[in-house]
Amino acid sequence: QLKAHCPWVTPAYAATISASCAQFQVNVNGWLHANATKIDAILTEGRYDTMPGGLSARIAGVAGAWRTANSDGIPVAGLVDEPYRADGPTPCLALLDHVAPDSCSVPRSGPVNELMHGDPTLGAVAAADRAVAINLTDYFCGPVSCPAVIGGVTVYRDTSHITSTYAATLMPFIWRDLVATGWFNDHD
Repeated sequence: QLKAHCPWVTPAYAATISASCAQFQVNVNGWLHANATKIDAILTEGRYDTMPGGLSARIAGVAGAWRTANSDGIPVAGLVDEPYRADGPTPCLALLDHVAPDSCSVPRSGPVNELMHGDPTLGAVAAADRAVAINLTDYFCGPVSCPAVIGGVTVYRDTSHITSTYAATLMPFIWRDLVATGWFNDHD
């Protein structure tokens, strides 16, 4: 269930985004309720820095949607939004004859920290019944910088979307964190 520029939030919060987003949330809630017995868990992520309102409003909107799923017995894992870049790395990488570990990197301070302070995932986890946060920031950034290439793989295709190849490298870590919840113990 995806709709551009419409993160998974309560219908009331979604109405502050658009009427079509609010209706979409009503439809999502209905679908989740009707299919709850077929859903083991929800893994969700959104670009929260574009959401209207302050952090407390974002947390309330996200947590309310998660509590609705929880009330149907569906646990939620929220991916903390990945760090974003002010510019896409491709033009910088294209100019290089050799890619070094720090080529086209951006500082971890600045946009990464600003994004973390605006992401409602951790607050929503605290406000929901069965929810966990999966924070992959350390797989995007070292202590000082966030490289454009990790392990020979280009991380970003633009300012805020990761490449499918890099996404595939993250799956074992996401799966590890999901298994650690214990939600899947009866699915050997």
